[in-house]
Amino acid sequence: MQSGWEPRPGSLPSGDVLPDLYGNVLVAPTSLISGNPSLVRRFNQTYVRSLAASLGDPQGTAEILHKPRSTPRPWWISPR
Repeated sequence: MQSGWEPRPGSLPSGDVLPDLYGNVLVAPTSLISGNPSLVRRFNQTYVRSLAASLGDPQGTAEILHKPRSTPRPWWISPR
């Protein structure tokens, strides 16, 4: 990620580091953004930190995503 980049609603430049990532978006109602901007900012910052952590440990991320689970696999995770 860019040095000094500050997360803000509407701006997540993950395409700079994950060019094949499609459909990466966070959506919030305008009422939430204006009514609780601190919550939106914290959620956005946490999302960016989680993305950075997954980029920093792709093997660990893959292991977590492929752990056996008792619930059905989400449609966005390809079958094993």
